[in-house]
Amino acid sequence: MFLISRVLRLKKNLLTVVSSLLLIILVASSISVYGGGSFLLYIYGSEGCPHCKALKNYFTSWYGSSNTYFCSLDTNASCVERFLTFYHSLNMSASIPLTFVVVNGSVRAVVIGGVSNRSFWDSLLSLKESNAIPLYIGDNLLGYLMIEDVS
Repeated sequence: MFLISRVLRLKKNLLTVVSSLLLIILVASSISVYGGGSFLLYIYGSEGCPHCKALKNYFTSWYGSSNTYFCSLDTNASCVERFLTFYHSLNMSASIPLTFVVVNGSVRAVVIGGVSNRSFWDSLLSLKESNAIPLYIGDNLLGYLMIEDVS
């Protein structure tokens, strides 16, 4: 009985990781619509959230508006759906802002929370493509989201 329970839990965890990674791929594939350069900082947030607004303003002033996309949870149902799917797939409580760092169509890092340190973001933008995507809470590394095939 214990073995069956453990196998079912492992299957559920695997499905969770797979669905999370599919969401990341979906976000990365939709980036070309919004990004004007070779990178995009894709923020999920609320217009009423001071941290979300500050992060959007930092990115726009540092990197330009063509490299910043704000996916409003206040007005865009698709943003809400993708946002909730991401957190649900990781079995985490939802928190904003949530930022995907995308370089050349590939997600390089995911950051939960507002970080106002430009060198932190510059370092994420310089990450090489990998099947291990770092997940940060603030500027603290929580772990890695593993994808089998980044292409």
